[in-house]
Amino acid sequence: KSNEVSAFESLVPKAPASISLFKLGEKCCDIVAAFGGGCVEPETLSDSLQIDQRAKLDHCREHLQFAGDTVTIWTFAPAGKKQAKGFAALKSYFVSKQRVGLAESASYSVYVVPPEAAFLEALGLDPLSKEKAGCLLALQVPADLEGEDEENPGEEAEEEEQQQQQQDANHEQHPLHWEPGQDRDPQQ
Repeated sequence: KSNEVSAFESLVPKAPASISLFKLGEKCCDIVAAFGGGCVEPETLSDSLQIDQRAKLDHCREHLQFAGDTVTIWTFAPAGKKQAKGFAALKSYFVSKQRVGLAESASYSVYVVPPEAAFLEALGLDPLSKEKAGCLLALQVPADLEGEDEENPGEEAEEEEQQQQQQDANHEQHPLHWEPGQDRDPQQ
């Protein structure tokens, strides 16, 4: 039986003992990553991930569908009690923005997904087990997908994010901004 376990363990990808998560250059927390499924031969995760973009769920889902069985699923949990606050803040941030995080390297992209049922459903993923319910999901997609049309899969996400920020800024500057089809007079 021990041979079976060691054979199985040799198939499971390994992650660094601890990974530091950064959002826009600022450290959020340290996490531990556990293999959750998918491709068993991914590029090794870095010991730090720079989440410097947000992506819409539609963009993430399309990239996952295109990548197919090359996607590796990881679960991220806080590395200790001291990391829980930053970890929870990161999850809340993505939920409040209705976006997933995106960290890119030369060899892979990682989508960081809150464990909310609506997010998982939108991405076609099963709910997490009770043991993993509070974990973030990390969806690792290789950068060198054969036939990939986009040079940089995050460019579209970045453009969408810039457009959304501009729309948000315009709305904040002009809260009574008129949209076609709306009544021009807010008093009516």
